Amino acid sequence: EIYTLSLHDALPIYRRGETAQGQLWIAMQFVDGDDADAALRAGTMTPQRAVRIVGEVAKALDYAHRHNVVHRDVKPANFLLSAQRDANERVLLGDFGVARALDDVGLTTTGSMFATMAYAAPEVLAGHSFDGRADVYSLGCSLFRLLTGTTPFPTGNGPAAVMMAHLHAPPPRVTERMPALPSALDAVIARAMAKDPGWRFSA
Repeated sequence: EIYTLSLHDALPIYRRGETAQGQLWIAMQFVDGDDADAALRAGTMTPQRAVRIVGEVAKALDYAHRHNVVHRDVKPANFLLSAQRDANERVLLGDFGVARALDDVGLTTTGSMFATMAYAAPEVLAGHSFDGRADVYSLGCSLFRLLTGTTPFPTGNGPAAVMMAHLHAPPPRVTERMPALPSALDAVIARAMAKDPGWRFSA
């Protein structure tokens, strides 16, 4: 099965199946490059590059959401980058392995188990029903990390503290950690990371 998401900046998945031993597998396009998290750790992530990467990922998510699919694990490690580091750099959204159609049964508590804590939307962590706006929240968290080098809420106090911050703390301001960045980015991230999905960008 070839997913049409492959035509819109999502990593093409060519086939999927199960081995005789019961192991699930997927075959997807090989990307000769790196991912955004690795680029950040390597020191090659600039604010301009971060904004462009997130913009390209947003296009892939828009397409997925229009086709009633929520990704559920949006994070920089899943933003695959081609080898070019110029305007021709291609950005692909990978790891649709935990994506689900929004009309699938059980897309609540069971689905929340797959989210990476540092990027998980409040409604996912709370075990409530969710839709593509949860991906928007995670994309806002990802933009914050690519701009500042840190996740929105510190992980030093353990996962419970991170969960409580996602549920109750206001979105952090990138300009407090990186004063040279334009304040407009604070407004973008605040809207993407709004606690109420209704206040986020449309998914």
